[in-house]
Amino acid sequence: MKSPAVAPAEVEPPDPHAMDRARRVFIAGNGLPGRWQGRERFVVLETGFGLGHNFLATWDAWRQDPARCERLVFVSVEPPPPDARTWRARTPAACWLRNSLTDGHR
Repeated sequence: MKSPAVAPAEVEPPDPHAMDRARRVFIAGNGLPGRWQGRERFVVLETGFGLGHNFLATWDAWRQDPARCERLVFVSVEPPPPDARTWRARTPAACWLRNSLTDGHR
């Protein structure tokens, strides 16, 4: 049985403290930025992108760290992924990129 796609906002409701929580739980809990310092590349694999707070907190911490690695790779999977229609509706700011990825999958 195929599970229905769930939009990220339905999984993770808006929370004014989400970024602080991402810094405290995700960044500090994973030993960042210390783990990427002194490396050429650092890869994060996250299950459950939600609304992207962990990604944004990670990117912010990386940008602010003068000893950061040269390249940060952030891979996130969202089980189940939203269908193309839901994704297009939820990502208006990235429409040019989103459209190039979803051409032919409407």
